[in-house]
Amino acid sequence: MDGTNYDTWTSDIKLWLKSQGYYVDHLTGPIVAENEVSSWLKIDVQLCIIIKSTIYSSLKQIFHTYETCSKVWEQAKLLYTNDTQRLYGECQNLLTVVAAKRLDCTMVVYMGKLHALLHDFNELLPPTSTPSLELEQRSKFFMLLDLHGLPDYYSHVCD
Repeated sequence: MDGTNYDTWTSDIKLWLKSQGYYVDHLTGPIVAENEVSSWLKIDVQLCIIIKSTIYSSLKQIFHTYETCSKVWEQAKLLYTNDTQRLYGECQNLLTVVAAKRLDCTMVVYMGKLHALLHDFNELLPPTSTPSLELEQRSKFFMLLDLHGLPDYYSHVCD
C-alpha cells in the first residue's frame, strides 16, 4: 500500500488471508476460544508482520506501533476510507477513462478499467433500501463530479 491504492490493497490482503485458511477474522479482532488464545496470537503476529511488509516504506511509521492485524487494519481504514475522498477519486478515475481524447489501450483493457470502476463505485454507493437514500447518494456523486470540474472551469474563466 502506498496511500493511493487502499482498495486494491484491502482486496489483495483479504484474498491472501483466505488462501491461507480461515484467517480473515484476524482483521476484525480476536474471536477465539479460551483454549486457543496462544495459537491465535502466534498466527496473528505472523500475519501482522506479513501485512505490514506490504505497506510502502514511507508509510510504515504510521503503523509501527500496532501489533495485531486488526489494529493495522483499523488504522488503514481510518486513514484511507473517507467516503467523500474515495468518491472524488472514483469520479477522477471515471472521467480519466471515459473522457480520454484517444484510446491508449486495447478495448479489452478499456472495458476492464470500466468494470473495475463500476465495482468500486457500487462498493462506495451500494443500492439503497429507500428512494430518499438513493437520491442522497446521487446528489453526493454529482456534487463530486461538479467539484472535479471546478479547476478546469476556473482556469478558463480566470485566464
